[in-house]
Amino acid sequence: MSKDMRWQAINHTMKQNGFLGLRHFNLLKKLGCRDIGTTYLAELVGTNYPFSIKVMDN
Repeated sequence: MSKDMRWQAINHTMKQNGFLGLRHFNLLKKLGCRDIGTTYLAELVGTNYPFSIKVMDN
């Protein structure tokens, strides 16, 4: 994990801002929706690194 460029980008963002939140990602495409949330293809702002993010319903 430590050699993965995505992990390094997350650590860098957390050091700059003190936390990592949804606002640090651009949601690109809805991948699916289930009972408890929706999954999106996203990228970390300022990078081209792909992530999948599950946004949980309240």
